[in-house]
Amino acid sequence: QIRREAAKKNLYVNAFNASKCPECNVRVDYSTQSYCGVCATPLNRECEECKEMTPFGLRHCVHCGK
Repeated sequence: QIRREAAKKNLYVNAFNASKCPECNVRVDYSTQSYCGVCATPLNRECEECKEMTPFGLRHCVHCGK
């Protein structure tokens, strides 16, 4: 199970770096979209610390680093 969780996190990081949806692989803009327009996969989440939107699946917030 740990390996599966790590693979899923890696999938999100790779998708973010490629500007693609981690589920359907369509091109997305993480800076303006909260969900994929094709499959509705969540792309961003609210950071608990700074309340800014940050890409889902990344370990740290891209705004505050927490």
